[in-house]
Amino acid sequence: MDYYKYAVIADAYTQEIVLALLGELTAFDSFVESTNEISAFVPKEEWSKEFDQKAAEILSGLGLKYELELIPHQNWNAKWEKSFTPISIPNKCLVRALFHPTQPEFPYEILIQPQMAFGTGHHATTYLVMDRMFSITFEGKNVLDYGCGTGILAILASKLGAKTIDAIDNDPFSTENTADNLITNEIANVNCHLGTIEKLKDKNYDVILANINRNVLLNSSAPLFQQLSTNGILLVSGLLERDEEIITAAYEKEGFSKIQVQSKNGWICIEFKKG
Repeated sequence: MDYYKYAVIADAYTQEIVLALLGELTAFDSFVESTNEISAFVPKEEWSKEFDQKAAEILSGLGLKYELELIPHQNWNAKWEKSFTPISIPNKCLVRALFHPTQPEFPYEILIQPQMAFGTGHHATTYLVMDRMFSITFEGKNVLDYGCGTGILAILASKLGAKTIDAIDNDPFSTENTADNLITNEIANVNCHLGTIEKLKDKNYDVILANINRNVLLNSSAPLFQQLSTNGILLVSGLLERDEEIITAAYEKEGFSKIQVQSKNGWICIEFKKG
């Protein structure tokens, strides 16, 4: 698949804002952050002049300029792999690619094929959810990874003792990448699904992990409440600090109770409980 790349010069703080705003344009399916630049990728078949105008309006509103480049398939995957570096949650978990050396001091290790699916652990929201997962009991639980991306959260849930995990995403590239990563990590108790949460409407879960974005989460409060078991735990992320109030209001109205909030680099992870 060919991709259009939007290369935006921005500092670390502004990159987080760019990611949040461009992420609302659903055609963007992956982002790469570096020291002074954030690159946003959209599949060629999803790109149009109208789409480019919307992206340009967002970036110009932030006072930012960008360069647009068409990246052929055989080139962008190499670019992505070259940019992938190991991530660690101190004293807990190492996320690395196959070409990185293992680090035995970490009790948990996740191997990720460095492809262009969201959720490698580099972004603050993925890090926040993973870090919080170590404070939750997964042993023997049924888990949903809603918007699975690379499958990293589903893999960690399995390693933490979950009984069964459903991982679902509406992006076929993400579900393919998740399937590859499940094989790489020798995970056998994760079922990967392509589609929306409606596909799993008859199932219930003890823990739900939803690292997506504000708009999807606002539209998902009802099905998430219905599918979470009584006393179940919901972690939601993909949210900026300014989103806490509106998300909390929507989810408490549905019947959730907010337990706690963790933040990192302007992003948050909210823990809710049902019952």
